[in-house]
Amino acid sequence: MSKIKTKNKLLFMVVITVAVVLCAATVGMSSESPQFLPLENVSSISSTGDGAMFQPLTTAEFTETIASDHDTHHTSGSMTTPLIALILTVTAALFVRFRKTRHLRSLFLLGSLIFFGFINGGCPCVVGSFLNVLLTGLGDGFHIQGLVWFGGVVILTYLFGRIWCGWVCHLGALQEFIYRKNSLTFLTGVRAQRVLRWMRYVFFFALVGQLLVTRTNLFKEIDPFAVAFNFISPYPMGWVLLGLLLVTSVLIYRPFCRGVCPVGLVLGLVAKLPGALSLRSNSSCNGCRRCEKTCASEAIEGTTVSASDCIMCGNCLDTCTRKGYDFVRNPFPVREREKKDTTLVYPA
Repeated sequence: MSKIKTKNKLLFMVVITVAVVLCAATVGMSSESPQFLPLENVSSISSTGDGAMFQPLTTAEFTETIASDHDTHHTSGSMTTPLIALILTVTAALFVRFRKTRHLRSLFLLGSLIFFGFINGGCPCVVGSFLNVLLTGLGDGFHIQGLVWFGGVVILTYLFGRIWCGWVCHLGALQEFIYRKNSLTFLTGVRAQRVLRWMRYVFFFALVGQLLVTRTNLFKEIDPFAVAFNFISPYPMGWVLLGLLLVTSVLIYRPFCRGVCPVGLVLGLVAKLPGALSLRSNSSCNGCRRCEKTCASEAIEGTTVSASDCIMCGNCLDTCTRKGYDFVRNPFPVREREKKDTTLVYPA
């Protein structure tokens, strides 16, 4: 009877989630303007007769058009996409806590890859939202969509851990589905992990410095994920970066996430804040280190989980047969003067 009740609860959660997502999508679609002209207006297009409207664009004109559409979409775009992303993240935060629903992570990633990636063209995304938030701080417009998406992911990361990265992010999904385990141990050792961490800081400060100097989001012009999802790039460098991404993703687990992504760096810092949710071993752990071997993110060393690297995939929870991990809040620092003196003083 308890098993039936549990299945009914899970089914109810799935139905509610799907209903909310469909409602949000319907509202967003109804608020958008029609994409095609009425039939009576077709004559006004064909009446030009000189074919001027169908002249091919130059590379510069094409690039300018892409940038203009990108900026317009981020400035006043529909809120449907970020809301769906945040709803899925909350749902995943519930699913990761139960063994029977943790195996649905691949479906989450696949659906995210299809919807946010190939259907939406990978844009907008949380990386672009982060860059637009920085541009907003520099006085370059007010990117409300970016504020909602990136701000929402930051809040949810504090409440539930890096669920977005491990369950919903379509950029991470593309890398994860491409990755294949191999015997190249130098790509998965402690030294490689240290190099990836340093690379992430280097790219982060380089990207922020570029925004401060140029006040322009140049990353979107050569974004390899946009090239992968749209099969087009205004610059050859976009194709070069895509090839580099695909090759490294085959050999290294999520190389962009662990070595380049600025959002991953920020969310890793958020996950280390006092009060943020993280995984921690408990007294049931016998130190077998099976969890360490199964962690593709290499976030576990011994029995210690690095909150900044853990993406809440749940593999360690499924591997452990002793329930040796708990979801806990990071402790708040205690001031020395607030510590109680528990020393017992006996009279002479």
